[in-house]
Amino acid sequence: MAYTPNNISVYIAAYSGALTGMGVSGRLLSDTDPNSYADLTLVAGTFAKEYDRLWALRPTTELDVQIIEKECKGTWEGRSPNISDTDLFIQSTYTGLCLALIALVTSSDIYFADDGVIPPPPGGPPGPPGPIGPPGPSGPIGPIGPSGAGGIIYWGNSAITASATTRYLSPGYENGSAPVVAGLVRFAVTRPGALRNMFVVHNMPGNTANLITYTLDKNGIATALAVSVPSNASIGSNIVDSVMVVAGDLIDIKVTKGVIPGGTATEIMASVSFDG
Repeated sequence: MAYTPNNISVYIAAYSGALTGMGVSGRLLSDTDPNSYADLTLVAGTFAKEYDRLWALRPTTELDVQIIEKECKGTWEGRSPNISDTDLFIQSTYTGLCLALIALVTSSDIYFADDGVIPPPPGGPPGPPGPIGPPGPSGPIGPIGPSGAGGIIYWGNSAITASATTRYLSPGYENGSAPVVAGLVRFAVTRPGALRNMFVVHNMPGNTANLITYTLDKNGIATALAVSVPSNASIGSNIVDSVMVVAGDLIDIKVTKGVIPGGTATEIMASVSFDG
């Protein structure tokens, strides 16, 4: 029948102490047949089970385990059990002996506690962490997740010139005048969604209040998403209108105005939010 120890550390210490005390102390072993020691292992096991039963579930330290092994070995040293004595294989035979041995361990626990010394748990204190091992192989690529909540699309140029020529802002930002051909800067939307919250910033406003209109074109057609900003203003916005788009729609920002004498705004940035 399988035995489940109350405390594996205590059970092993009691067993190993008893077995080595009986089988090894004062002897030079020469018998290489494991069966020759079978009776000793049975006696040691019976004794260790009773010790473990009486120890029960009490807290255990490394100090306890070391004392248990040594006191059990000392108890059984020099003894040659009479295997014909069946009492050797009955746990209750060792009750009184085990209680006395446990009392010795308890006395040591009290001594250490009075000195304020706290022994570590069985096995000793944990050592320092070992070195980090090499990374494992990469796993397979997972499924594509859902589309994100959108983001911001922006256009910008350092200049739009003071003439009345229609121009188109470059996607991102280009240090130069905005192109006059829409086909140079259009790009395609990659998924369905809505374009809204258009803002235009004149980082370097002009000298006059002449209006400059920035319009979002979809597939070459002007939409309601547009902002008119005086040349000498710093910012303008349209947070009312929105434009629905689908994947493949071509968009651009068109800039229209009259001739602006005295210099127009420069370093212009336009942005819209994309929700899709």
